[in-house]
Amino acid sequence: MVTRSPGRAPLQNRLRLITELGSRAGVSHWLARDDCDGRELYALQVSAGPGGGLRRAQQVAVRYLRQSVYLQSVDPGRFPVSVGAFAAGGNVWCVEERPPGRTLGDFVAHHRVSRPHAARIGLAMLSTLSLAHSKGIVRGFIAPEQVWIGRSGAVVLSGSGCGELLASGCVPLPPRARILAPEICSRSPLEPAADLWAFGRILAFLLVGNVNPSSGEAARDPAVRLVRGLMREEKDARPSASAARRALLRILQEENRFPDAPPRPTVPPHPAFPAS
Repeated sequence: MVTRSPGRAPLQNRLRLITELGSRAGVSHWLARDDCDGRELYALQVSAGPGGGLRRAQQVAVRYLRQSVYLQSVDPGRFPVSVGAFAAGGNVWCVEERPPGRTLGDFVAHHRVSRPHAARIGLAMLSTLSLAHSKGIVRGFIAPEQVWIGRSGAVVLSGSGCGELLASGCVPLPPRARILAPEICSRSPLEPAADLWAFGRILAFLLVGNVNPSSGEAARDPAVRLVRGLMREEKDARPSASAARRALLRILQEENRFPDAPPRPTVPPHPAFPAS
């Protein structure tokens, strides 16, 4: 749910929270503004535990900052510019420049996503995740508020340090956190398979209304099979990124919309919230 945050004092004397995009598992996503230079920002808020938990969270946030700067230098079109990371009021904040376009959460709230469109978004996300994995960086957590779709269809992933904060033990996890990969809940080291679990959850979010997982035909539905495979409890049983890509391409073929090169997903005009 999108909520406004009027009248709050700016954090660090410059970060002014404008709109909360959503909140899950102790993680909140904000649109914000830099009061010093007017930049529009995306802010990730993670509630840290007291004492040692907060200190550990700060260490993880510093590592996130280094990773974000590196990824942005590798491909500025897929990873946002990192502004900073800091602790305030028992929370850890990771701040980036707001990517262009709108969040997946906002888009799905106002439009039904077709199966081909979901597959194209998924292919773009897999490409971005695979690039990060090739550099040794794993997210572990992806929320719809962290997936940004530009008008050209480019997909940008923000808030890359969230999963490591959740898995590090410095952040209290809610009970039965079904929106988190099993590795995060067990505080295990994050590997690319954790990203594939999170990717499966995003696909399920995209396909709501297009498939009925409880129907008799669900077992034969390639989209349902892919989501179920990606979200398996055992990480070694999940399909690889290459296998997931092949499954998404088959979905496009079955919809008779398979061109020589899959076009980028498009976003209609008039986002639900303005750019400024």
